[in-house]
Amino acid sequence: MTTLDRYWLTFEEPGQVAIRSERLDNSVGDNQVLVRNRCSLISAGTELAVFTAVHPGLAVPGHWATFPWCPGYASVGVVEAVGARAAEVLGVAIGDRVFHESSHATWSVVEAARVQVVPDDVPDERAVFTKALTIAMTALRSAPVRFGDRIAILGLGVIGNLSAQLAREAGAFTVTAYDRADGRRRLARRCGIERADDPDGSDCTQQDADLVIEATGAAASVAAATRYARPGGRVVLLGSPRTPVTFDAYFSVHLRGLSIVGAHESVIGVSQRRADEPFTNHLLASGRVLVEPLVTHRIAFRDAQVAYEGLQDRRDEFVTVVLEYS
Repeated sequence: MTTLDRYWLTFEEPGQVAIRSERLDNSVGDNQVLVRNRCSLISAGTELAVFTAVHPGLAVPGHWATFPWCPGYASVGVVEAVGARAAEVLGVAIGDRVFHESSHATWSVVEAARVQVVPDDVPDERAVFTKALTIAMTALRSAPVRFGDRIAILGLGVIGNLSAQLAREAGAFTVTAYDRADGRRRLARRCGIERADDPDGSDCTQQDADLVIEATGAAASVAAATRYARPGGRVVLLGSPRTPVTFDAYFSVHLRGLSIVGAHESVIGVSQRRADEPFTNHLLASGRVLVEPLVTHRIAFRDAQVAYEGLQDRRDEFVTVVLEYS
């Protein structure tokens, strides 16, 4: 048995990133694997909401969102140790490259059932988008695109961008995405979303979308989402609202026969997520969904404070940050 130094990120208080450490041996339980991480992806949604102290859970006693808090939800690394049952029953082996949902850390001990072996034809920087892609897929699992639908996407962060790409793949007639940040609209066009507009400079009151996917969670955007939908259309709340939302339920929804669908990632069961894994891998390997243009910054793990501050203050420049581990 050998020991190693494990380092991980915490938010000690709002706006403050710290690095903690511990000595860790390389032994694991029967159902566990030890992963040496290569890279991880910062969530500009949940992680930034806690970092900036706007997450509503912070005001709820006993909620998981509290300080200090360990951020992170998407990592790619190499298996360095594996439990007996994980090797024999689940087929995970030393040397496998895996994706797993863990906090930002140099090393992770993970239940083997929660890791996903990365195919050889999916590079690390694509594989680390696995979670983001499944979150975006929640919108289309919750409100499937009908062949020939007109789709409107509100927000061109990573989740909105991926949602737009998935809607195109699903057979939409048109996909129009809206964001005020010019840099994000340019990235969308690089990803094949040709109709990327500024909502302040376009006619977003024509109400002709069959399906609207709200991907920001911002209260003003959620309230505005109904204006993009045709009578009888559907509005999907994919972005997590952090503050109360007010809109005219009678004129905006009731009278127009709109359906509003909640699409938090938790509404899709584990069995469906597992069933989607081969398709998700195919989308990333084949390039049918493009993720490389979304990586605006690659930052060393120890410089994570810069990443969170950039995501907070320089929205037009920072879209997706990959943390790298030496």
